[in-house]
Amino acid sequence: MHVLGINCLAHDTAAALVVDGQVVAFVEEERLSREKHTWAFPDRAIRWCLETGGLAINEIDLVTFDYRPGLDYARGMAYDILPHLPRSAKHWAKQTYVDGRHVWKARDFRRRWGYGGRIRFIEHHRTHAAAAFLSSPFDRAVALSIDRGGDYLSTAAYLCEGTQMREIARVRNPHSLGELYSAVTWWLGFKPNYDEGKVMGLASYGRPTYLDDFRSMVRCRPDGEFRINLSWAGWHTEHGNAWVSQRFLKRFGPPRRADEPITEFHEDVAFGLQAVVEEAALNLAGEAAIQCGRGIGLCLGGGVALNSVMNARLLTDGPFRDVFIPAPCGDAGNAIGGALLAWHEETGKPRGWQMEHAYLGPEFSPAAIRRALDERKLTYREVADPPGEAARLLAAGRITGWFQGRTEAGPRALGNRSILADPRPDHMKDTINAEVKHREPFRPFAPSVLAEEAPAWFEPVAPSPFMLLCLPIRPERRAQVPAVTHVDGTGRLQTVTEAANPPFRRLIETFHRETGVPMVLNTSFNDVGEPIVCSPVEAVRTFFSTGLDALVIGPFVLEKKENGEKRQASRPR
Repeated sequence: MHVLGINCLAHDTAAALVVDGQVVAFVEEERLSREKHTWAFPDRAIRWCLETGGLAINEIDLVTFDYRPGLDYARGMAYDILPHLPRSAKHWAKQTYVDGRHVWKARDFRRRWGYGGRIRFIEHHRTHAAAAFLSSPFDRAVALSIDRGGDYLSTAAYLCEGTQMREIARVRNPHSLGELYSAVTWWLGFKPNYDEGKVMGLASYGRPTYLDDFRSMVRCRPDGEFRINLSWAGWHTEHGNAWVSQRFLKRFGPPRRADEPITEFHEDVAFGLQAVVEEAALNLAGEAAIQCGRGIGLCLGGGVALNSVMNARLLTDGPFRDVFIPAPCGDAGNAIGGALLAWHEETGKPRGWQMEHAYLGPEFSPAAIRRALDERKLTYREVADPPGEAARLLAAGRITGWFQGRTEAGPRALGNRSILADPRPDHMKDTINAEVKHREPFRPFAPSVLAEEAPAWFEPVAPSPFMLLCLPIRPERRAQVPAVTHVDGTGRLQTVTEAANPPFRRLIETFHRETGVPMVLNTSFNDVGEPIVCSPVEAVRTFFSTGLDALVIGPFVLEKKENGEKRQASRPR
């Protein structure tokens, strides 16, 4: 059975192809369209999935969408819009438009693609939970979906066993941790639904100055649920036109402009926000464990599950023995979740696939890469051992682009579309932020570490193949790797195994032999405001437009000094 999963609810649109219970292709539309966090219908992603699977659209047995038309509208009217009229009039108008678009998208897909087969609409949070659980190694687990919203719920919990999922708790909008996080992201001068990761990083610099204020915003209940004190909020009446209320503005002042400096005040606000989100997540998990038992796994999905600091708190302080977060845990991953869930429900067959790696996207042959280099008349050399060559460049202090194999799923570079560097120099973090990534100086970088060496460097430690856990680096080790040690002593690690990524593993092994350090600095291969590179052309363009020193792309190596270029100076953000 062939199932095509589509995420087109809002941002981060994507497509996935499941064939006989196996995810054979997945890609976010942004990687192909080059519009970061795109809302565009994923036509390019669908086309690539079909081509990869060798299928025509009429050979697809079922298409899934990650929403239920009309459900969002009905719940919104009953719970939020009618009780708050006339203040909610704009929200009503927008909700009507949004739900009408959801119905139209599926009809338009049928028309444009000439698809005459079956379509299933699956509830948004159920799809998130399925993407997490059905990708996991667990036979029995609790799946928490924590998001801004979908089908007018912000959060849902499920008890999952085999291929079955039963909802055990839900929190409806406008009571949303994701909405609150986006609102404060906006107030801090960043882009909501886009820059929440910046706020998470900024929070590590802060102090609990405003923790009581934020605890008054988020009330954790004995039943595990939470409620937002809506007197602080604006999203429930204007739906994004006024993210926060006058009460919030009176307490914290006007929003920071993007060109204003970030102060301790802003750090402390970010700290308060991050702390209450962690507390609410722990409360949710605690009640789920009471209902379902502690000796099972916890799976996390939804956009808030990208918060690697919260995830680590759930691992270290929560009631469950293991935590799994799929690489594309945000909305993009719902293309996988919907397709897998529908395949199991339609066939009744047991699970036979799990996300052991995230390399599910496009790849390019050495011939295609050589063609891209030759067309641009670039100087390069072909090497027999690309991982070894890259490791030696890193050990010599060269900031290196690394382009190999299939594109990663999800927002993290996991060793196929990565910018790599030596984690030992004090200056490396600042250099890459200023000259390569062109972004804020407080932003941290991740360590990619040999899995078996991780316990000697991190405490506590757990498998983290998708860079979604932020764990403490041992105090005695921090001075050895300052470029990947955040201000709070943590690192958002990726544990690298031979089974998941042999070339990247060999690179780190060689670097370990050369330096005695079993990890490299790893960040996504892109410049500010751009998606992660997908093709050789994009890799070459980013190589020359940023402060990279070298590029190892397939079996080929380029260096700036051989192409008449020097490292780019810092440019304004």
